[in-house]
Amino acid sequence: MGPVRRVLFVNPGRDLGGAERSLLLLLGTLPQFGVEPTVAVFGSGPFYAALAQLQVPTIVLDVPTRLRRASRYTLPRRVATAALFALYTMPSAMRLARLARRVGADLLHSNGLKAHVLAGLAGHLVRRPVV
Repeated sequence: MGPVRRVLFVNPGRDLGGAERSLLLLLGTLPQFGVEPTVAVFGSGPFYAALAQLQVPTIVLDVPTRLRRASRYTLPRRVATAALFALYTMPSAMRLARLARRVGADLLHSNGLKAHVLAGLAGHLVRRPVV
C-alpha cells in the first residue's frame, strides 16, 4: 500500500442526520485504504458520540454561536453584511487551519454549507485542497 493520506473532515452538525450517517459509513472504511481520518465538529452531541465509538480522532472546533446558528436562509445577502460575516468567520477558519497543520492534513473534506466556508478559507491558508 502507498503512503498514508491524512484527511481532515469538517462537519458542522452535532446531531445524527443523514449527512452524518453517510460520513460515519465512509469513515469506517477509510483506514483499509490507507486514509487516516480526523474529524472537526462544531460541538459535542450524538454525532460526536458516534465518532468516539468508531474511535475516529475528533476535535471540537471553537466556532462562534452566530456561525453555528447560521443557515442558508440566514446567510447575508448584501455585500456589507457578507463582509461582516466573513470577518467573524475568519478566527474560526484560522483555528481550523492550525488544526489542519497540526494533524498533517493532506486534504480537507467539508460536509455542509458552514463547513464549506470554513474549510475553503482554512485550505487556502494551509495550501491544501478542499473537497
